[in-house]
Amino acid sequence: MEYFLTHAADGPNPASRTDTRPYNPPQPIDFPELESPDASEKPSFNTTPSAPKQDLLLPSGGTVPAPIAQWLRHYQVEGVDFMYSLWKSGRGGILGDDMGLGSSVPYP
Repeated sequence: MEYFLTHAADGPNPASRTDTRPYNPPQPIDFPELESPDASEKPSFNTTPSAPKQDLLLPSGGTVPAPIAQWLRHYQVEGVDFMYSLWKSGRGGILGDDMGLGSSVPYP
């Protein structure tokens, strides 16, 4: 952070700062009443990866790293491929689905 403040070409000018006090982040908030030593209260997700743990080469030329690729389902891979192809061509896009849309968007 200090390097950025003193050496950024287009950043703030340190000489024009009026407040020179160092930044002291707030202390984290603890919620001991939400933490339970009883492990039986925590959910257990016994899932298995949907693919082998290996890098995934996308049809558009991108690569999904193995730790992520092993958990993606086929339709998620299609979405990643679509977004990568947009990025590669210099365009942007939005990828969405209609799951739960009826309950989250009120109809007139």
